Amino acid sequence: MAGLRRLALAALAGLCVATTPFIVTDLRAAGVPPASSAPPMAVPSGPDADDDGLPDALEAGVGTSRTKPDSDGDGIRDGGDPDIVATVVRGLPSASFGAGRETNRKALLAQLQGIEDKLIAGRIDPAIAQIATLRKRIDGCPPAAGRDDWIATCSAQLRVRSLLDLVRANRVTIRIDAKLAPAVTTLPGIAGGPSRPLAVAVAPDGTAEPFVANEVLVHPKDPAALAAFVKKYGGTIVRDATTLVTGDAGPSRSLPSSFGWYLVRVSPARSTRADLAAGFERGGMRGAWSFSSDAAARTAALIARETAIDVAPNFLADVQACAICEHPVPGGNLDAATWWWMTEDDRPADPGEHGLSVGVVHAWQYLRYKGYPPVATPYEPVTVAIIDTGFDLDPTTGTGNPDYAPNPPPQIDLVDDDFMAGGPGTGWGNCAYPCWHGQEAFGVALARPGNGFGSA
Repeated sequence: MAGLRRLALAALAGLCVATTPFIVTDLRAAGVPPASSAPPMAVPSGPDADDDGLPDALEAGVGTSRTKPDSDGDGIRDGGDPDIVATVVRGLPSASFGAGRETNRKALLAQLQGIEDKLIAGRIDPAIAQIATLRKRIDGCPPAAGRDDWIATCSAQLRVRSLLDLVRANRVTIRIDAKLAPAVTTLPGIAGGPSRPLAVAVAPDGTAEPFVANEVLVHPKDPAALAAFVKKYGGTIVRDATTLVTGDAGPSRSLPSSFGWYLVRVSPARSTRADLAAGFERGGMRGAWSFSSDAAARTAALIARETAIDVAPNFLADVQACAICEHPVPGGNLDAATWWWMTEDDRPADPGEHGLSVGVVHAWQYLRYKGYPPVATPYEPVTVAIIDTGFDLDPTTGTGNPDYAPNPPPQIDLVDDDFMAGGPGTGWGNCAYPCWHGQEAFGVALARPGNGFGSA
């Protein structure tokens, strides 16, 4: 799973394991339109040493600590705390509030207190709605405050509004958007079971992740915890944690008999999304989230809620096609045809590194065009000796590396005076332990391109 599958909600699960054997690509995600025609959110940004959502440059100005995420100890991080806005409102000159003067100040402070009360109670959605309503009272500038604005001075209005926008940006908002959809809407059932609906979650940064809308991965502490989870959410164990083996190979000697994870089909109707925003807030997952369906949001809420047991979404792998498939990574292989040090600089007059123009990829393509190395007929490969240290070989035989031919290759260790050169290099030059410089040198000279192993 690359970067915890790039979806931040996986952070709540502690650990995610990709078990789904199906692939979905060409995901399309619709953008989230603004909620109203009010002035766009102007959220202050900059370095944030204590990760409280409030930039360091503003901490001193609003009287908060740059080292304590929750300066007033009310359980709300400074960047999402209406108290910060209230502090600024209290310090504004009376003239900033126009004809209403202190009446407007009191009304504004009362609204901020109401928002904070809702946030402390975990009523995130009503708090966000109240922020949106309050913002209409300070949305005239520029060019000038409106008749219904509670702050009449534009400089003061813009300052308070930017902090209010910061509070909103540091809270979780949830949106159901039916326009979001994966390229494939369902997957075939497992072992003759029902078809599996797919859903999409879009994170605040715009990245979209497909997952099975009614399945989760569960890592229970004991059988009783698993049974309780299954009963609570009307679950069915689709796959247990038994290690899969092929054919008559028998149990693996190197793998445990069970990995402890279960794939469970749940009933999203048994969950609720009323506590979804609060659950995401507990996990530090701030911002606007969108889900393709109510069922998807309910499943996400389930995952955020069940912190007493490891639960993770059942994500779909996104395997990218590669022209020259090299070193394996989660979800596919690195594509040697895209490495800048291997490719050509087609725009040498433009600044920037567009490729070193060493011609390696073109050389590989030319060799394939000429039929070398031959596939159907025997041939005698050239013998090359690599004199170095740090070779990634099996300590005993050197087998298992498809880059070597013959396999195992002839070896000699001049230090130990034997015929096994495998292992890391130590104690020389700038090579920190473990050092695999010999393997790297071999990869430059002799590794086979496009075999999905190592790097050539």
